[in-house]
Amino acid sequence: MSKIFQSIDKLTLKESGERPTMLDMVSCVGTETVPLIEKKLLGKVEVYMQDVVDTMRKTLNTVGSSSFKA
Repeated sequence: MSKIFQSIDKLTLKESGERPTMLDMVSCVGTETVPLIEKKLLGKVEVYMQDVVDTMRKTLNTVGSSSFKA
C-alpha cells in the first residue's frame, strides 16, 4: 500500500460551497485516475487530511476487492 500512495500525483478537487469536494486521485505514472468513494472534506485541515488518507485506502480496498469477484 505504501508504494500505491507514493505513486499518486494529484488529488482532484472541486470547489463547491464552503468546502471543496474530492473527485479522484491521479497516478504520477501514465494517466490512471481512480474516482474516490467519499467526497466531502469537513472540519479542520488536520481532520480532513486524515479523511483523505482514509478515503484513499477505502477506495483502493473496494476497487481491489471488486477485481477478485467473478
